[in-house]
Amino acid sequence: MQTLAMHGALQYLPMLQQATQAVATAACGRLGPKLLSTSPNSSISTSSNTLLSVAQPAEAPQTLRVTVNGHPVELPKGSSLYDAVTQIGAYVPVLCKHPRLPNTPGACRVCMVDVDGRMKPACCTPAYDGAVINTDTDEVRHVITGTLALLRANHPEDCMSCDVNGKCEFQDLINRYQVPKWPKLREVSDDYIEHTSHTTLYDQSSPAIKLDLEKCIKCSRCVTTCEEVQGMNVLGMFNRGRDRHIGFVHESDLELSKCIECGQCVSVCPVGALSENTSWREVLSLLQSKRKIMVAQTAPAVRVAIGEEVGLPPGAIETHQMVAGLRQLGFDYVFDTDFAADLTIMEEGTELLHRLKLAWGLEKTDGPVPPLPMFTSCCPAWVSLVETDYPELIPNLSSCKSPQQMLGANVKAVWAERLGYKPEDVCLVSIMPCTAKKHEAKRPEMGRGGYRDVDYVLTTRELGRLFRFNKINMAALPKEQYDNPMGTGSGPYETCTSNWIEMCTSLVYK
Repeated sequence: MQTLAMHGALQYLPMLQQATQAVATAACGRLGPKLLSTSPNSSISTSSNTLLSVAQPAEAPQTLRVTVNGHPVELPKGSSLYDAVTQIGAYVPVLCKHPRLPNTPGACRVCMVDVDGRMKPACCTPAYDGAVINTDTDEVRHVITGTLALLRANHPEDCMSCDVNGKCEFQDLINRYQVPKWPKLREVSDDYIEHTSHTTLYDQSSPAIKLDLEKCIKCSRCVTTCEEVQGMNVLGMFNRGRDRHIGFVHESDLELSKCIECGQCVSVCPVGALSENTSWREVLSLLQSKRKIMVAQTAPAVRVAIGEEVGLPPGAIETHQMVAGLRQLGFDYVFDTDFAADLTIMEEGTELLHRLKLAWGLEKTDGPVPPLPMFTSCCPAWVSLVETDYPELIPNLSSCKSPQQMLGANVKAVWAERLGYKPEDVCLVSIMPCTAKKHEAKRPEMGRGGYRDVDYVLTTRELGRLFRFNKINMAALPKEQYDNPMGTGSGPYETCTSNWIEMCTSLVYK
């Protein structure tokens, strides 16, 4: 049937070619005789292969030429005004834009520049050929200062007690532009309380992350990170206008949402609206009271990340100065989590080998055979993701604790007994790069006999605050070595996931 239909259609091909020729002749009369040609490379062809092709316009230039503060700039097509400005090193304030984000929300409107006499947000406005951009006119400064003043009028003045004091991007801009203090909206707006009464301004339901909507400037960085970078879609923007605010899906509490507490939203927040649920003040009180044996353990990543927190270049490794700084804070013992990482590799490797033997029939069990493949349980955010989104994969998770919790259990149950300490007399503080570790330490199964395996978890940023608060110049300290809990670890080799798998597989093979 298809062959007959095609044969029937072929009889109309000459008529279709004649119609095409007529259309081409009419176009020739309007567009010029040069458009009509029988050449297969012509703009309009009447061959049987190509019935009609319209003349293609000349390709647009791939390079844009603009002027920024009097400087000529060339940049690729598709670049933004912000790209043009930063190419010559000129300054434009930003709050919603972040180098880690794949797109720019364009929500804060503080990156205003003058483009051919019009005010445009630099971060989300495409550059065009011939544009004249100015960043330092009086009008530009006036607009930026006014925008910042409006944001300040809706922001609390509690910088001295804020956890991000001194590291706040908004605070830096207020200082740089000397933004005037206008009356707070809650003081001059009759309906402010009515508009905010239905919104929960504070959420500290999670042991890992806390939310303070009073400090939120609605830049949408956290929402973009959660959706576009992490792919979790837990955070979102709710309502419109002055009622617009960030929140969790269905506007539930953080602890009731599917948030895995990875902390990436916290890392991009320019203010203190989203921050880790801090414990450094409680740890400082314990250090100064001298009532307990204070023990610290540090994750391998902290020895690198702490450098940036104390003003060193990114990537600087200050392991032994960090150990010296922890002892100056008052810690009696400082352990390396690498030791427990070796324990985890041995335990997970043994468990994997047991599962393989059961699957191959080399061993027998009275209960159900654990499924394969087996997934590591070292990352608490990954474990939370499986529990909330993929519960069918829970049996595939290893039953082993993470290195943090393994070291905690060994310190409280074995090491303390060897030194003659009671578990309740030892306070173990973990220094970790991930906020999810805070939640892991609070899980009900991570303790026994009325005490926790890990008492407190501090992030790298919290350790930096402790150093700054106590006026400890970590980089200038002499090098000191870790204490030896019960043996020597293999070092930070296993901190990379691929290396972890390699070492675990190597153990199984041997």
